[in-house]
Amino acid sequence: MDRLQPIKQQLRRLGVDMYQPCTSDGNTLCWMLQFQPVWNCILNPHGPELIQERPDELSFRTLHLQNRTEVDPAETLTSVCLALWVLSHHRCITSLHLNGVVISPCYIPVLYGLLRLHDDYVEVAVEGGNPVPHGLSRNCVLEAFRSMRKLRAIRLSGLHLTASAGYDLCTLVSNNVNLKVLDLRLVKTNIEVTSSLFQELAKLDFLKNFTLMFLRKNLSIRMKI
Repeated sequence: MDRLQPIKQQLRRLGVDMYQPCTSDGNTLCWMLQFQPVWNCILNPHGPELIQERPDELSFRTLHLQNRTEVDPAETLTSVCLALWVLSHHRCITSLHLNGVVISPCYIPVLYGLLRLHDDYVEVAVEGGNPVPHGLSRNCVLEAFRSMRKLRAIRLSGLHLTASAGYDLCTLVSNNVNLKVLDLRLVKTNIEVTSSLFQELAKLDFLKNFTLMFLRKNLSIRMKI
């Protein structure tokens, strides 16, 4: 079953071909910017919205929708498919704030496990929920960020930071030398991972000033250069 077929037909009635490829190449504006209001009419009931951050770039944000836990799980699975499709097909989106609890509270591990992003993002923020949802202990979110080299801000909240994920986070930070903000909140971990993370971050020359604190037994790092 193609869960996006009804959305495709709805967009077609509004004059939009959903499957037209992204046309953003550094010199040409993507067609999606022209149809941003139309896209938001489709996206908003599922949680996301598109904001034009710059003349040629979009930001993918999650709205604060109420009572998503009461929505039919099958409908929120469609929300997952829609979010994944937009994020994987459009390089014009360079900023991401993704809250899986809003988009699909029943399928958060599916959303983050299948998340695939291009390497031109400058800001990423991901919320897993509080408490940390079952199934988010593996490094699924950081896998989606692996190829990124242009990040200026990384914000993670409500995730489970394992030893391997902590190492991958340090690698991600070291690969993004223009990073200005690292914000980890309510990240479930342990003292060994925290100590290792602190030591590895301290080795990076371009991180001259960051603070480390604990909040309700969850790791909380706020660093701004």
